[in-house]
Amino acid sequence: MGMTNKYKDSNKIKNNVKINEKDIFYTAVFILIGILTRTTFHIGANIEFVTGLSISAGFFFKNKRISFLVPFLIMFFSDLIIGNTNIFWFTWSGFLAGPVIGIMIDRYIAKKDRTRLSRTVTLSTAGGVISTLIFYIWTNLGVVLLTNMYSKDVEGLIQSYINALPFLRNQFLGNLFIVPLTLVSIIVFNRLSSSSSLFGNKLTIYKNSFLPESKTRRAS
Repeated sequence: MGMTNKYKDSNKIKNNVKINEKDIFYTAVFILIGILTRTTFHIGANIEFVTGLSISAGFFFKNKRISFLVPFLIMFFSDLIIGNTNIFWFTWSGFLAGPVIGIMIDRYIAKKDRTRLSRTVTLSTAGGVISTLIFYIWTNLGVVLLTNMYSKDVEGLIQSYINALPFLRNQFLGNLFIVPLTLVSIIVFNRLSSSSSLFGNKLTIYKNSFLPESKTRRAS
């Protein structure tokens, strides 16, 4: 029994480290979409797709470590185009909550009924709200610490949070729709592409996860 458990654990480690074509494909696509939505197709102040893409990366990627590259590379390359301020490390790291939340949602749903798409939508929406609040709290702390806009005390921090509320509103309302929309779009794409030879047998992200139980049994 002990040897069996060790074998299973070693397989889990190998799966987490292994990089497959699917993860590479989605990494490239997510980064491209993230860059375009921050530059050419930018909708408005603090309306962003980075949160949704980051949560999706944590949720869908088999190699969870790769998911953390998505927000970092999106911010890095897009900032080369549009620029940033001296709080860029706070801005970049603020989006790292996304993959963590995506991984947590994936692990939670793995213990539940994966056929319920509504559960994924609900959890991803909640994850988007949490990620947005973390970004708001973290980046405004950076503003107080690294700029001269506010006094470096509790009063200055509170004032920073108050003045940033309009930006929080935009990001919050945007992510209420963008985050679940991103996950649902990927699920639909996976359903369509799972029957094609886009990745051969390697495109297996939740291939039957969101199918009714009867169809899943029939497929097996």
